[in-house]
Amino acid sequence: MMRIIRPQQLAVLRNSYQIGRECRSGISVVAGSYLSAPDHFVTEAQIWQAWKSAPLSFRMLDTAEPKPHAEYILAGHAGTGQPLTELDVAVKVGSLSRAWRIEGELFTRAAMDHPRAPGGKSCKENPLGNDRRSGQEPLLTEARADGRPDPYQFLAAPSPVPPDFYVRRKHLDAIAPIMADKQYRESWFPGLPPSVDRRYFQMAPPSQWLAASQWPRDIPFELHGFRPDNNVISGHFPSVRARAFIQTEDAAALEEITLEKKTLWLLPDDDLCLMIFTGSIPVPHLFATPAVTLLTALDTDGAERDSGHYQQVYNRRSQNDTANFEFLRDRELMPENMMFNVIRDMAEHPDSQRYNARPLTKQDADEFYQDIENAIALHKQHQQPYFAAPQPATAQTPAVPDINILRKQITGTWQENEPVSEHRDINHTSFAKAVLQGKTFKYCNFSQCDFSEAQLLQCGFEHCKFTSCLFTDAAITDTQLTGGCFQLTDLSRSCFTGTLWEKVTLDDCVLNKTVLAKCRWSQCLVNDTQINHAGFTECEIDGVMLSAVSLAHTVFRHSTLTSCIADKNEASHIQFTGSTLTKSSVTGGNWTESQFTGSSLDSITSGQDADFSGSSFTDCRLNKTGFSNAGLRNCRFTHCELTETCADGSDLTGAVFTACDMAGLRLKDAIVIHASFIKSSLQQAMLYNADLRDTTFKQCNFAGANLAMTYANSGTHFDLCLMDGVHLLPRRFRLTA
Repeated sequence: MMRIIRPQQLAVLRNSYQIGRECRSGISVVAGSYLSAPDHFVTEAQIWQAWKSAPLSFRMLDTAEPKPHAEYILAGHAGTGQPLTELDVAVKVGSLSRAWRIEGELFTRAAMDHPRAPGGKSCKENPLGNDRRSGQEPLLTEARADGRPDPYQFLAAPSPVPPDFYVRRKHLDAIAPIMADKQYRESWFPGLPPSVDRRYFQMAPPSQWLAASQWPRDIPFELHGFRPDNNVISGHFPSVRARAFIQTEDAAALEEITLEKKTLWLLPDDDLCLMIFTGSIPVPHLFATPAVTLLTALDTDGAERDSGHYQQVYNRRSQNDTANFEFLRDRELMPENMMFNVIRDMAEHPDSQRYNARPLTKQDADEFYQDIENAIALHKQHQQPYFAAPQPATAQTPAVPDINILRKQITGTWQENEPVSEHRDINHTSFAKAVLQGKTFKYCNFSQCDFSEAQLLQCGFEHCKFTSCLFTDAAITDTQLTGGCFQLTDLSRSCFTGTLWEKVTLDDCVLNKTVLAKCRWSQCLVNDTQINHAGFTECEIDGVMLSAVSLAHTVFRHSTLTSCIADKNEASHIQFTGSTLTKSSVTGGNWTESQFTGSSLDSITSGQDADFSGSSFTDCRLNKTGFSNAGLRNCRFTHCELTETCADGSDLTGAVFTACDMAGLRLKDAIVIHASFIKSSLQQAMLYNADLRDTTFKQCNFAGANLAMTYANSGTHFDLCLMDGVHLLPRRFRLTA
């Protein structure tokens, strides 16, 4: 997975391609500015909004492929705001220029796109073109040197050229015989042959190609026919250069990627121009995702900052305690002494009904970035106690109180009978073995209180805080806990029935062997808490964040978990029986030897190398579940249905699948050695580049599956398997010195 660091004023596009046996991941960095103020940059959201609103029959911004020529593209409506029957339009970009004549019945604006140019279904140069049969729509034609229209120039539009137009398709037609040959299928498939003419990748018409691979520093432009009173739009593209750096896991420093100023866009409808800088990095195969961090920036051409500056930016943004606001420090990644827009609130996003497309003033931008610096400083101030140097050994670390020590500190017993207690500080008080029914506590602070073996019936705790309290062996029934906090509190062996936990925080607590039945947890935060050997039965858990929580041997029976996040938890031997997990995430953590029985996992993602090794899934339904790069060693899947499930890059060593329906399963780059698949469906599964050594498939359905580039050996067996339409090319090859 690629991590991208960029300012909010740049867009990043990525696309992999293969020519011959060389596979590369193309990267394009897109910067946008105003035609009327070229040195004032806009946000990424404004870039996409302008591009989406432009008249385009072929909607492609860039493919990040190796174009041999720099080029420019124009997408917009010509017109002066007055009804016309003819209009002369002209554009000049650097040393390139084009002119057009638009004619037709009365019009105020006309799209500069292929459907308005000469052509038609029978015209290979422009099958989208206007066949001139109706005569109602204005016709866009190329203007000759004398200004007269040329009706036989079918590729008249300055917009992107679709790949099926003859000017591009002819380059594929030239290599079609090579691609039909067996040698191609055995060597270069699915890429393009080395002999492909790279002009195929050009998106602009040939008259808009520069006779060089990239644009120079200074690029003037002029647009005629796009403004009222036929005013000319003119200026210079900003003299900037995009920078791109990659950082791999084993690299000591950032490595710079060479980017070329390859493509220019003119979007006069939104007063924008775009510059696209393109480069690439090598990848092992066509479908590989570079496991790198990509940092992109924009510098003034001729006054570039050194790589050490960007190394510092990367290091600062990669620290575990980095403030989220750190990623809004756009100025360290944008040209110095240049203006640019920011999104301060939703009203400044193009999707807002209150959106204003005008440039942001310097004062507003300065205030925004000063607010960012203040927020970062405040974050560091709050984080300091948590990341301070370790205290001397004599200092005591707070811990859950010992029951015997706490009881010695108890100074009294709760004897009040008021139904409601508000804004009370209740310290060193015993509720042990007490029966509280119908009591309500609001904004109360309980410190070192003993609730062990107490019975709480139909009580309410609103915004209450419990610090160093005991709830061991307590029974809490039909009680509501809202907006409260438990810190250093022991709730072991307690029993909760029909209890609501809403917006409750648990910090450094213990709930070992706790039993919860028909309870609801909503929008709770659970941090550094032990919930081992606990039981959840018919519970609803919604919007809960569990961070560094121990859930070992805990059982969920007929429970529903929705929109939850489990971050770096210790959850070995956890069990889910008849439960439903929906729209939740698992990041890292130990989930080994888990058991899922008769349960449903819908839209579940796991990341950061979450380990499920040794787990079993029986009679389960997994829909849109992500196990990318997960540890699934020795897992057992029995009678399971896996729909739109992705396990790319995962480790399935020794895994066993029995009678499973896994149509469309993704196992790209996965390690599937010493595994076993028995009577399972793998229709249209993706096993590209998977390691299948010493793996056995018995009576499996591989119809339409992709087994290209897989590793196999004499221990790999396909016994009585259906292999209709299996993709075996390209086969894995070895390069010799």
